[in-house]
Amino acid sequence: MEEENKTTNVVEESTTTNSGVTEKSSKKKNRKLIVAIVILILIILIGGSVGGFFIFQNIEKNKSVGTTWGDTYYAYLKEASLEQDLGEREKYGFQANMENTTIQFCDVEENEAPAMVMTYTKDDVSYVNTYKISNDNKVINVAYKEPSTVEFLYNIELQQYIWYIHIQTGNQDSYKPISSGFEDLETDNSVTENVTTNTNSSNVSTDANISNVTNAINVATDDVTKVEVTPEYTFEKDEATTVETVDGETLSISKFDETFVKPETEGSQKVNFDINSMDEKVIKDAVTATVEGYRTEEQIVTDDVKSSVEDKVTEVKNKQEEIKTAQEEKAKKEEEERKAEEARKAAEEAAKGLKVGNCTLKYGTYKFSMPSMTPPLSATLVLNQDGTFSLKTVNYGESDTLAESENLTGTYKVRLNQETYPGTYENMIRFTPNNGADFFDMTVSENNSMHDQWHEYYYSGN
Repeated sequence: MEEENKTTNVVEESTTTNSGVTEKSSKKKNRKLIVAIVILILIILIGGSVGGFFIFQNIEKNKSVGTTWGDTYYAYLKEASLEQDLGEREKYGFQANMENTTIQFCDVEENEAPAMVMTYTKDDVSYVNTYKISNDNKVINVAYKEPSTVEFLYNIELQQYIWYIHIQTGNQDSYKPISSGFEDLETDNSVTENVTTNTNSSNVSTDANISNVTNAINVATDDVTKVEVTPEYTFEKDEATTVETVDGETLSISKFDETFVKPETEGSQKVNFDINSMDEKVIKDAVTATVEGYRTEEQIVTDDVKSSVEDKVTEVKNKQEEIKTAQEEKAKKEEEERKAEEARKAAEEAAKGLKVGNCTLKYGTYKFSMPSMTPPLSATLVLNQDGTFSLKTVNYGESDTLAESENLTGTYKVRLNQETYPGTYENMIRFTPNNGADFFDMTVSENNSMHDQWHEYYYSGN
């Protein structure tokens, strides 16, 4: 019986020992499995992170800059930056040695998409390029060859806020609306024919949001960028309307201030743009920031801006009215002074009288009469300084009753008279009536009188 029990105990111990070995082996296998799973998870996580990074990068690369028109300009600039030949890059408005380049977006009249304005300096002088998406979805540009800047101004006459290109040439300042520069391109057939299409899609993002602009990368040729433009307004340097009042005060207003008000506003944001960058991200970031910084006219022209501009316009109109009044007063004074001077000279000439040979006749009234007649026969002759005369005569019939009264007006001039009355009078005056009647002559005597064949006219004053 004891042996059986011992045997049984040995079996039980053996069973217990085998069970412990089995448990240890199972735990070891579980640890290996856990390690393997952890390693696999780490591999998946690492792989997922790397893959996710590249996926994110690809998404960012093809992401829109914010607007369809912004994508068009972005693709255009990217295409331009990849152009290695400088002569070809001029088609995009780019020049050699451009510095401090910025881009911004501005409203264009009657155009849904804003214009892109690129400003840069060259040899410390500022220049402007303007770009527009045309109605047929082409990007066209105007490169201004003269020193220029872009300015947001209120046109007093048109009562409109307009983006202008301020062009400086010699002694002149010209202001040309951005839109008119593009109109020159779109209305000139010879220029339009020179617009070419660049469809190299390998240089254009293929993101679905901007795939529609792949075939819309249109650039103006060199002929277009050098097109001559006519400014809308041109002023001489420091040109102004100036008048001196009758009191000696000087009033003045510049031609610019008579035409424009330059409001104090925060316009569309200007963003630095590295035109030499080949980095697609740099270009996209610049365009994206410019799109985000774009402000419409409604956003720029706040109530405070409108109020300030209205005050300035009122000030300008008051100044113009003040100058107009001063001009009228000055003109009136000058006219009075002119008449006074003419009267003074006339008095001097009248004092001298009309020179007729060796005699001098006074200007004024000369009378002839025959007192012995009843009533007396009479005539009155007025000799005017301006070379005109008037003559009133009263003639009587045989019965001494009034038969005719006549009034004549006309002109007179001095004539030589040596042959007609030799040795008697040196000269005479010929009177020519305006009514076509025959002329008549009168000789002059030393006693300040005139004679016709029968009568003598004596000076009787004015």
